[in-house]
Amino acid sequence: MSDQRSRPTMTLLADLEQFASDHRAHGPLTANATEPAGNGYLPTVVCSCGVLFGRWITPEEAELDLLCEAFAELSFKNHPRCSG
Repeated sequence: MSDQRSRPTMTLLADLEQFASDHRAHGPLTANATEPAGNGYLPTVVCSCGVLFGRWITPEEAELDLLCEAFAELSFKNHPRCSG
């Protein structure tokens, strides 16, 4: 069984940028998100070709993404959990 902590971490922003790059030529992208709950929320983006991007974001992941953005602003881009 694979340990999630041993895999490279991509931030939600990096994942979304990749999805947008892959699907932008197909037409408009439509974004949505569920209401935040105690265990997280689900942002989605649907391409006009029908492909859905969705990723459950826990409160801890949301906090990590914010921290990574702050680290990037402060030029700590080499932090191992913030590379994507």
